[in-house]
Amino acid sequence: RYVELFNKVAHRKGIDTTIGSKLNRILQETGFQKVIAQQIPPVFLREEAKGIGSLTLESISETVIKEQLAVPAEMNALIEELKAFEQRPDTMLSLPGIYQVSAVRI
Repeated sequence: RYVELFNKVAHRKGIDTTIGSKLNRILQETGFQKVIAQQIPPVFLREEAKGIGSLTLESISETVIKEQLAVPAEMNALIEELKAFEQRPDTMLSLPGIYQVSAVRI
């Protein structure tokens, strides 16, 4: 549900959450050559690093409620559930991949 809410809020703000996978095509269509790309999926094992999920959910909660995508009680429950998951030593949290792209325009 966290990912669903994040994507809905982002899309409503005009953010393309899948831009990374489109960079190769975009660069080629705009005249770049010798495109080199890599994707790094960040994975966190330590509690303090895993907290990025609940921090993100907290930061979008006001917008989620305002946009009527969820009610305050659901948001509070989701945040607490995610925090509990992050605090467990046997869990890991992964984020969408970070894309690094380089190219040459001739």
